[in-house]
Amino acid sequence: MNKDLLITRALNFTKEWEPLITNGNTMERQHDREFMGDFYGIFGISKSLYRAGFEYTVKGKRIDSLLPHELIIEMESQGVSLVSNSNAGYEQALRYAYALPNEIKPKYILACDFENFYLKNPENGQVWTTTLYDLPKNIDMFNFLIGYEQQEQQRQAVVNSKAAESISNIYRHILNVGVQPNAASLLMTRIVFCLFADDTQIFEHNGVFQKFIESSSEDGSDLLLKLSSLFKQLNTPTNNWIGGQREFGYINGGLFALDISKFTTDLGLTFDTNVRNALIKASKMDWSKISPVIFGSMFEGALDSEKRHNLGAHFTSEANITKVVDSLFMNDLHKEFDTARHKSNSGGARTKALNALHDKITHLTFLDPACGSGNFLIVAYRELRRLEHDIIDALSKEQLKEGNMQLSWDFASKNIKVEVSQFYGIEIQPYAVSIARVGMWLMDHLMNLEASALFGELVRRIPLHSGANIKQANALTNNWTNIFGQKTKNDDPTQSLNIDNLDYILGNPPFLGNSIMSDSQKSDLTSVTKPYTTSKKLDFVTGWFFKAAEIMEKNPRIQTAFVSTKSIMQGIQVTPVWQTLFDKFKIKINFVHQTFKWDNNGAEVYVRIIGFSKIHHKINYVFEYPDVSGEPLLVKTPIINQYGLAKPIQIVSAISKPLSPVPKMIRGSRPTDGQNLIFNPIEYSKAIKAEPWLKSYLLEYVDAKSFLHSPSSKYPRYLLYLKNAPISLISKSNIVNKRLDKVANYRNSCRKDATKELGKTPISLELDHINFSRKLLIPRHTSENRDYFTVGYLSKEQMPSDATYEIENAEPWLFTMLSSSIHFAWLKTIAGSLEGRYRYSSNLIYNTFIMPRIDEQTKEYLTKYAQLILTCRENYIRKGSTIADLYNPLYMPEDLRKFHERADKYVDSLYGLKNPSNDERVSILFSLYENKINQTLK
Repeated sequence: MNKDLLITRALNFTKEWEPLITNGNTMERQHDREFMGDFYGIFGISKSLYRAGFEYTVKGKRIDSLLPHELIIEMESQGVSLVSNSNAGYEQALRYAYALPNEIKPKYILACDFENFYLKNPENGQVWTTTLYDLPKNIDMFNFLIGYEQQEQQRQAVVNSKAAESISNIYRHILNVGVQPNAASLLMTRIVFCLFADDTQIFEHNGVFQKFIESSSEDGSDLLLKLSSLFKQLNTPTNNWIGGQREFGYINGGLFALDISKFTTDLGLTFDTNVRNALIKASKMDWSKISPVIFGSMFEGALDSEKRHNLGAHFTSEANITKVVDSLFMNDLHKEFDTARHKSNSGGARTKALNALHDKITHLTFLDPACGSGNFLIVAYRELRRLEHDIIDALSKEQLKEGNMQLSWDFASKNIKVEVSQFYGIEIQPYAVSIARVGMWLMDHLMNLEASALFGELVRRIPLHSGANIKQANALTNNWTNIFGQKTKNDDPTQSLNIDNLDYILGNPPFLGNSIMSDSQKSDLTSVTKPYTTSKKLDFVTGWFFKAAEIMEKNPRIQTAFVSTKSIMQGIQVTPVWQTLFDKFKIKINFVHQTFKWDNNGAEVYVRIIGFSKIHHKINYVFEYPDVSGEPLLVKTPIINQYGLAKPIQIVSAISKPLSPVPKMIRGSRPTDGQNLIFNPIEYSKAIKAEPWLKSYLLEYVDAKSFLHSPSSKYPRYLLYLKNAPISLISKSNIVNKRLDKVANYRNSCRKDATKELGKTPISLELDHINFSRKLLIPRHTSENRDYFTVGYLSKEQMPSDATYEIENAEPWLFTMLSSSIHFAWLKTIAGSLEGRYRYSSNLIYNTFIMPRIDEQTKEYLTKYAQLILTCRENYIRKGSTIADLYNPLYMPEDLRKFHERADKYVDSLYGLKNPSNDERVSILFSLYENKINQTLK
């Protein structure tokens, strides 16, 4: 973690808590969790991680906070002794630490009274102390917490991977014995529930399910029949039992409603030794350590072997899910809670405020219209329940203050009212629906265990009395609210969704670009977008944005947040998506997490999180990611535009001619030939040796890859260009005719009518911009990791491919402008993207880029900078370097960087800027663009 960021956070922490310390207002039970949470935040330790360690119970005693393996914290009220006697904070924490299991025993003990910090390593006796006021300068004493989140992710990944592999093995075995996939998925969700129940006090005694499996015959032949009988019992109220395994109890909730005995009777299926052994092995794991958030990934891994090796990586995704949940509603709810609990209690104002907030959260309704295996709903429910626990805890303290010295033994149970039935989900895959329901039930049980530990009473919801409302349906072709309340065959009943009561929509719709969608997916998307735009270049995710906007028309209170492909705020999608949402639906963007890297079941994708509604917020939030794999910086702003920037809304649209007085930029040439007009160096040598006349018609063909990654003279490719070749030579050439036959066959096999038509003239290129002049080459795609945009010159004999753009006879001053940081900033803001790379566009980037006033003297200066940069580059290229090498930020030559910096300084000055940030560069360009457009309209 960056040291400056660490100190900044520590300073903010001190600033936040210093007033309370100064006033002597800090009591342990009033402020300890809030204080510890803010303290952990300094080191980037997420709520989902540290909250699980609050009030950890060991031998009937409650630890204030435990970070397994690393730290135990004992909080005291301000001024209470931290050391020196047996009841002091440190000594209490030490006793707790010794009583903990070895596998989670912490290395460090911290005693704190809000003002003073006493940290000790019991193993070597080393002690560190500081005060709140000196914490920023002494922050190094807590360096061991840096990276803790990542270490826990790695530890959790190992546990999750083992669990996931065990599930995969069982699932594969079940499929191998003949159970159909949907039935196998249902069977597996029940088995996973039982494995989890066996270690988390759902069943009467831990380990009973393991013993049940072990009691089957060694060859496994009776195991499926035994499971079928057990599942019937779990769905039968105890007063209706005849025999059965009473230690399992009654579960209900719809999970075991469908009778699977037909698998054994009608189909004659049995399990074998492999299934039995795999189940026994899985049952010996400690499933209490597995988060329900991993279950969906576990099942996906069982279904898809390519994902299996990445199943342990769910923790990163969980942290990212929390970004959605926190930004959309939890941050605001926590602020309301802090305001309520810090009210003066004159006239019971504090108690009334806490009760009002509690009532509010028990009536909130959530919808994930692409819920998959339910991860977003599971995390949202967990966070809402934890807030409810905080509210109940605060209310219990208020009752004690008011003289009720002993609360009723079931105070917490009576007041826990947040239900999984407040959560709705839509998912197209049947197996994922059942997984999501089970995940919600399991998280509910975990929260009950957490409440039991916190309040010192047993909180249970077994038999299951309500479930999450999750339906299998196509979210794009169905009305979201009409899906619920409809009873379907073999489906659990769900509550109807009243649109007037819906508060939040959230989720992670599918990441599919236009080019990789199936025909049916394109049809589904068009059914949604057709009323609003004719664009055919939209990502699949945009359908969910439009559907959410339609729902908001009926209930303007709804707020939405989706994880999205980053490209819907870039390039050609900006106008059809955001202009419609702004103008037609009056949508406001409330927060944006700018582009960052998301681990999506092992596949790294670049995403944004976009929060939007019809509600105007005075303060909106932009989370900027200087490092796409790092932590964000928060920017508060009155408005967020369509590019996710803290700037006024200004739609930049593609245009056919440049707004500035610059030469035309065109695409390179495209043969559309199935690679049959392209010759590699060996083919080229053989061809001109056999038929020397071909040398004049084999032109060096340069694409973006060869320009950037290898000197084109070292690995050249050649394009057979016969436009001006004598027909008499062409007709006699075996080499040429074989190639042209292949070109014609390739084009005739293509789906596009225009390409088939081109098959009649295989000599022709589909896009012919061949010219024998010096050209400025601009790659269509460039890495986001470079500090500078890489353009360069080609000779008269070199021909750009369609993976590039070109400007004929471009003067050197234009090279300097296109290589400048201000042009690169415009590109990064406006451009579309491919994976992590920026996609250049002549119509959208070059033609809309506003040049400053450039007179002849200015051109002379810009030309000098171009010569310095190009000469420096050429010197390194002659020594074997490539353009990609030279512009790698890790080892960009110092002299080349200095020449670019000098050129940037001059170009910035032409815009009236001095040492600007990229944000300031883009701001001035937006202003110039707006002025130019307004002048054009006049």
